[in-house]
Formats: sequence, structure tokens, C-alpha cells
Amino acid sequence: GNINTVIFDMDGTVLDTLEDLTLAVNTVLKAHGMPERTREEYRRFFGNGIAHALQLAVPAGTDGQRMNEMIGAFKTYYDAHCLDHTRPYEGITEMMEALDRQGYRMAIVSNKLDSAVQELNARFFAQHIRIAVGEKPGVRRKPAGDMLETALKALGSRREEAVYIGDSEVDLLTAENAGMPWMYHPLRPDQKVFYNAVGGAGFAANPERARKEWKEVISSSAMFSVRDRKTLDGLNQSGITRSSSGEIEMIPDTAIVMDFFYTDEVLRREVRQEYMELAGKDYFVLQVSNNIGRNILDEVGRAVKTVCEEQNLRCVLLPIGRAARHDDIIPLSALHRRLPGITTLIGENNISETIWIISRAKFYIGSSLHGAITAMSFHTPHTALTRESGKLRSYLEQWETTACPCVDSAGEIAAFADRALHDPSVIDCGQIDAMKKTVEDWLDRVAGKCLEQDQQQQSAETGENN
Repeated sequence: GNINTVIFDMDGTVLDTLEDLTLAVNTVLKAHGMPERTREEYRRFFGNGIAHALQLAVPAGTDGQRMNEMIGAFKTYYDAHCLDHTRPYEGITEMMEALDRQGYRMAIVSNKLDSAVQELNARFFAQHIRIAVGEKPGVRRKPAGDMLETALKALGSRREEAVYIGDSEVDLLTAENAGMPWMYHPLRPDQKVFYNAVGGAGFAANPERARKEWKEVISSSAMFSVRDRKTLDGLNQSGITRSSSGEIEMIPDTAIVMDFFYTDEVLRREVRQEYMELAGKDYFVLQVSNNIGRNILDEVGRAVKTVCEEQNLRCVLLPIGRAARHDDIIPLSALHRRLPGITTLIGENNISETIWIISRAKFYIGSSLHGAITAMSFHTPHTALTRESGKLRSYLEQWETTACPCVDSAGEIAAFADRALHDPSVIDCGQIDAMKKTVEDWLDRVAGKCLEQDQQQQSAETGENN
């Protein structure tokens, strides 16, 4: 892709600060005659600033004045002791050195006090990271996107060129609020991973060492599901059949329930007016990745011209993929230059706008799996563009949501368009709703498993305290 900037969270991501934070808060609690807390409790408490962590640590009913006194005492103690036990996680310094050599811009953002953030960055990462942003007046704490936006501005980077790496739900929300992609790192010892609708193939063809590593990861996962038979068969051939809680299951991609979250009300708040106006027009959506589209432009161009003329439709060219080899804008721009009078090229689009455009279309033709899953979620007729769309074609054949899982030629595209407009049976809405129910049941079980593990952890901590 075009990523040239990496921004890190600090606590739990690049620095193991838990021991010093634990000692600092417990020192303050002890001084105020309050019971101390365990490291594992603080692991859950921290991530949203010291005021939030202290609120969770103190006994219920502690008044505001006393809380303010304790926050002040914490700041004084922690500023003097933040380097006592804190160290970078293994491999972090080497990773930053490698990123620096490759020319990446880097920054750290944290809900820690800015004085501590500056001191810790100066001590451990100053050679590689020149921008560090902590809690201070005028910059809202995470999960607001202000800290990331402040760091981007200082680095001279754009959000579409950057990725944020953190270790908590707060970090996920921060990245979303700043409109940035994010990565989750590292996995803490107390965290269990739930793998939803994993897709892939060719496991058995990989080296034994890789298969062994996958088996260890999957076997120790809390729950594990795959999205199609091809993936399940590949795992089984490699001797991978179970997670820690039972057999690997086959579940539709969980994105199929997006219509529950992206309601009409939500979409209307987040979609630009120029795209809102598409809803009043008759159009179909075409999407294709660069690695597929560059080989079939002539055929697709003829098909688009035929469909638009015969069905009196407009073609909306919608880029979804933007990673290397999947830069949809390249072939779609070429199509638009050939057919400017009957196509509309979407130059910029966020997730909500992508969903809005597909959900209001007469039908969707493309190579993107998640484009098709978006169409499924909103009962929009859909098909895979050419047999080269292997991942998507396999998924459509597996779940049988469409009577036409693949179109290979201009004639087949025109025939699908005609059927999508005039034959309701081209899409199996009953099957799609059954898939949604399967996903909802799976997510309910995941939530139940999470609750069960939280209760077990709390029981263990209660036993330690007693």
C-alpha cells in the first residue's frame, strides 16, 4: 500500500509499564487507607487515562475531592518513578530501527500524562521517534481522534498514509474516530482470541513448521470459525480441527449483519450529499481490482455499454480495494475515460458511503468479497466478475445466495443484469436471512464465552486477594 507513517500507543504496545503503574497507584491507595489492587486488575483498568483507572481502583463512593487529591499524589509519585521497572517489549526497539531505516515516520500517542510520555520516549525511543503526544490541555484524550491528528500534523503526514498500532478497545475507537486503519499488538497473556469467519487455502502445501505454528495458534484460540468449505478442508488436511473450546465451525462472514449497525439513519448522517442523491437514480455498481481488471477492460467496457443502453441504467464505478494489486481506482478510471457519458466514477468514499451506494443499487457486479457481502446484507442482487475472482466465487458457491455466482463475458454480464432487474429468484433472500441468524447465534456464543472467561478471571483474582 501507500503507508509511510506508523503511530504507536505506548502502554501495553511498545512499553511494559504495568509494574510501575501498579506500584504508583497502590502507593496512593495505601496512603489513603484503601485496599491495594493486583497487576491483572490494573491491566484492565488502564488505557483511558489515570482518572479513569483510579476511579476503577478506589472503593465505591469515594468523593470527588479525595479523587482529585489522589490524582495529584499519583502524578507526583509516577513522575519520579516511571522509569523504575518500565522497559520496551522484546523486539520493539529493533522493529523501530528497521522502520526508521526504511524511511517511515513514527510517533507515539498516549493517555498517560504528557510529562511521563515525554520522559519515557526520551529514555527509550528518542533515536527513532521524535513526536510524542500525551494528556495535556487542549488535546482531548483517546478515544477522541485529537492525539492522532496532532501527531499526523507534526509529522506532516496524511491519515490515509498512516496506520495506528494499539492494544485495547480504546485504541480501536481512537483509530476509527480519526479515520485511520489500525493494528492490534501485542497479545497479552490474559487475552483470548476469537477468530471469526477466517478464509484461506493451501495450508497443506506449506512447510511443516508453518502448519505446526498455525495448529498451536488455532488450538489455543477461544473459538475458531471459517467462512467456507475450502478453508475448512485445507485446515483439516493439515491436521487442524479444533480450538480450545471445540471443533472448528463454518460460519458466514460476520459482516453480513452490517445492516443491523448501518441503519438508514446512521448512513444518512455519514454519507455526503452527492452520494445521497444517487438513491433517486437507477444505477448498478461495478467494482473490479486492478490485478483482474487490467486483463478484461475491453470485455467489461462492452458489457457496461450494452447494459446501460438496453436497461436504461447508469453504471457507478465504485472502488473498494486500495491495497497493492487491488487498487480498484486504476481500472475503474480507465473505464470511466472510455465511457464518460454513462458511468459515474466514485473518487473518494468512506465505509458508510460504500455501503450506501451498494445498498441502493439495482445490482452489484465485482471481484470484492466484501462488496458482495455488503450486497447480501441489504438484499441487493450480486455476482462475481470473472472466474479469476476465486475467493468471492468460492464464497458465493458455498452459501448459494445467488443463482448466478459468476459472469465471465459481456454476454453473461448482460444476461445477469436482465435477470437481476426482472427475476426476484436471482437472489435467495431467505438463505441470506438464515445466514444472518447463524452469525447472530455465533456472536451470542462468543459473548457468552467472553463473559464466562471474565467471571473465571474475577474468581481467580478474588482468590489471590483472599
